[in-house]
Amino acid sequence: MGALQYVDIPGYAALLLRRRFSDLALPGALMLRADEWLRGTDATWNENKRTWTFPSGAKLAFGYLEHEADKYRYKSSEFQFIGWDELTQFQESQYTYLCRACVASRAPRCRCACAAPATQARLGTTG
Repeated sequence: MGALQYVDIPGYAALLLRRRFSDLALPGALMLRADEWLRGTDATWNENKRTWTFPSGAKLAFGYLEHEADKYRYKSSEFQFIGWDELTQFQESQYTYLCRACVASRAPRCRCACAAPATQARLGTTG
């Protein structure tokens, strides 16, 4: 999971997205897979915030963009990694808006990434 690449760096923040929140917790989906990988480590899970926090202070958050306006929920946020699961379910405007939040000022040693599987080339075709 690319989102875990810089969890040892203070200030690092990653966001993993699905179209609907319920899709994050399906069997084999992102939130459960992260739990399998991170349970038993020094990372701690906050159910209310849907966020793993690492000893460095780095964070791995899970979010959703069910409606077009949901993108504004992340308006003042800063992430060094934004991962899109099932990119074709999102609108192109959601993708471009959130990729602007991918900046390295809080974690300058990180390389920013707005990532999605390469097989999901056409935005907004099924969502």
